[in-house]
Amino acid sequence: MENSGLGSDFWEKYDDITDWVSLRLKLTPEQEEKALPLMEKNFELQLNILEDYGFARGKMPKLTREQKEELDAKIIAVRAATRVEMVKILNAEQLEELKKIQQEYHEEFRRRLNEN
Repeated sequence: MENSGLGSDFWEKYDDITDWVSLRLKLTPEQEEKALPLMEKNFELQLNILEDYGFARGKMPKLTREQKEELDAKIIAVRAATRVEMVKILNAEQLEELKKIQQEYHEEFRRRLNEN
């Protein structure tokens, strides 16, 4: 396993995230048609933010406390905006599962960020 950066497993999850989230949310074909483009956009925006701060596969830059907090806030904002759009597509149970998924990713991201 790669130990530099956010770790290869972190990036692997991003590579096939839409499939994994779709299965976990138990999306219908109609929901997938609407939700998948939103999820892809969400993850692309998050990756762009990470790249803006110098993150890449195997590369995790040293950030100040202020930069870490700023980065964290930007990631949270993207996730919140995505959830606003997903409310129109998901039922209550699926929305709760989406919140869990987002929380799990956020906790993992914060843990790795704080290890740096």
